[in-house]
Amino acid sequence: MKPLRIEMTRDVESGRAGNPAADARLARRVLIVEDNYFVAHQCESALVEAGYDVVDIVETADQAVQAAMDRRPELVLMDIYLPGKRDGIDAAVEIFQRFGIRSIFASALADAAVKARAECARPLAWLAKPFNDRKLVATVESALDEVNALPQTQP
Repeated sequence: MKPLRIEMTRDVESGRAGNPAADARLARRVLIVEDNYFVAHQCESALVEAGYDVVDIVETADQAVQAAMDRRPELVLMDIYLPGKRDGIDAAVEIFQRFGIRSIFASALADAAVKARAECARPLAWLAKPFNDRKLVATVESALDEVNALPQTQP
């Protein structure tokens, strides 16, 4: 089951519209790959509240690759352990190799072997579960700042 999509409108009177910093943040597109409905919904809520555009929420590696191809987010928030034959690392590596899109890995378990396997995806950060909204938003902000600072080249 997919989380409910939260649609927010920009409020001109609140000062968000026309504010270059807010407009830049609103243009930042994030794909969430998470099989836990509640975690996915909480991530979506926190990111939308912070002004990000959550382009989709998917639950499997194959759906993640398809969503990255169709929606071209700037960043993927990727759970490592996903249902199916492939995991989040497989998806993140393929997304990076095919589209040059980097990921933040979110997992409760990330030992040295898992991190070594994930290096091919050139992750921007590791987010240890459980995390709070503030930590999520700060990590995404930092990662997108790094993405925007890098020259735009294919992997």
